[in-house]
Amino acid sequence: MTLVNNGMKILINRGAKAVPDYTAPSRFKIGISQATVSISDNDLTLPIPITGTETIDDCEATTDWTAGTDGAITTNSTTKKVGTYALNLTKDAGTVDNVIWYNESESSLDFTSKEIWGWIYIKDATTLAKLHTTTALEVRFGNDYDTNYYKKVYTNANLTTGWNVITFNTTTGTQVGTVTLNACDSLAIKLTYTGTAITTSEGDIIIDNFVLASSGDYYKNIEAGYPTINETTFESDENYYLSSTDAVGFNITGIGSFNTDGTVLMSSAFSFTAQSKSDNDEISFHIKKRLTRR
Repeated sequence: MTLVNNGMKILINRGAKAVPDYTAPSRFKIGISQATVSISDNDLTLPIPITGTETIDDCEATTDWTAGTDGAITTNSTTKKVGTYALNLTKDAGTVDNVIWYNESESSLDFTSKEIWGWIYIKDATTLAKLHTTTALEVRFGNDYDTNYYKKVYTNANLTTGWNVITFNTTTGTQVGTVTLNACDSLAIKLTYTGTAITTSEGDIIIDNFVLASSGDYYKNIEAGYPTINETTFESDENYYLSSTDAVGFNITGIGSFNTDGTVLMSSAFSFTAQSKSDNDEISFHIKKRLTRR
C-alpha cells in the first residue's frame, strides 16, 4: 500500500503535535478502473458506492415502464448484475432511428449532491456496431422523461461489449429544462441506432440496478479492533471487510484508507488485479504497514 503525501502529512502532524490537526485514518473506499497509485493522489481513480444507496429502479420487473415507438421491454433472468432479473431493451421494428424507455413512477428521491449509478449490457460487437457513433446511449434522471431532467450521453466509443457502468451527477450531467432536485422520480434510457431499419433481440441490450449514492455511501469503517500496532517492529495491521451485500456487481481494482476530517484526507492506497464482487462474495483486505529507516 502506497503512503501518499496526505498520509505523510497526517503521520508527521499526529507524531509531533500534542493536539493533532488531523484525525487518524479509520475508514476506507474501494474503486474500479484504478490507475497506478501516485504519492500525489488525493482519492481513488473511480470510487464506487459500498453500501447505503437509495434504489431508483432495481430492474426486477417491467411495472410502470413504457417503451417508445419500435421499442419493447421484458425481464431477463439469465443475464443480470444484481437480484433475480434485469430488463431487456429491444427495438423490434424499423420506424425510427432511436427509442426511449422510461419510468415516471419511481420513488421520489433527492438528487442534490448525489450520483446516479447503474448498468447497461451490450451483448457483442455486432450489437455495439448498431448503436450511433456520437449519441449511442443517453440516460436521463429527473422530474419527467422528456422535459425536466439531467442527462448523460455516451458515444459508441464510450461503451464496450459486456457490462458497462453508468454514473453521473448534476455536474457531470447536463440539465434539460428546470429540475426540482428534491423530487426526482423519472428514469429514462434512450438508444440511438445507425439507421431506422436496425432491430435488436432480447438479450442484446440489458439494463440493471439503478441507484442513487450519497457521499457517505462510498466509505466503510475499518473492522472493529483494528488497527493493531506492534511498537517493536513498527508495524500496524488493518482489516477492511466487504460483506456479501457491499459493492455488488463491480470489478474492484483499488482500495484506499481515509480519515474523517471535514476535508477528508486519503492516507494510503493501492491497486490490484480486478476482483469481481457478487452477492455471494465476502472479501477481507488485511493490510500490514511498516515504518523503516532510510
